Amino acid sequence: MEYSFPHYLQSKRTVDDRALNKDVFAALKANLPKPPIRIIEIGAGIGTMFTRLIEWGLLTNANYLALDEMDENIAYASEWIPKWAGSTGLRTERIAENKIRLQDQTRDVRITFERTDVFDFIKTNSPKSDLLIAHAVLDLFHCQKVCQNYFR
Repeated sequence: MEYSFPHYLQSKRTVDDRALNKDVFAALKANLPKPPIRIIEIGAGIGTMFTRLIEWGLLTNANYLALDEMDENIAYASEWIPKWAGSTGLRTERIAENKIRLQDQTRDVRITFERTDVFDFIKTNSPKSDLLIAHAVLDLFHCQKVCQNYFR
């Protein structure tokens, strides 16, 4: 059997769902600015945090930039998320190879997958965002330097 990191990430999704602190999520939801919101996720993997935020009602109108350094994760996410969206009743539109729009009567969310090393991304980009997600990654950075460049 060949090892697949995307399969591993998919298989532990329900464990991660249960492990996330619901009080932190509630505080996040209560303090986000009015939509549309701009989100950058570092180490996005296959997009499970993105789908979770939609399922849990956080994302209704958003632009989501999902960064990951593994081609395999980006390829998996780009194919899996439209299938997932279809199973939940969301319409999907592939805007570009790695950019997808998901919509229904109450939601309009765009996700862009970018294969990049986060340090290279920081050196060459300075997009502003309302939320930086770095599940099990942010503790590797000097937050003051990263955060001042990416939040409005």
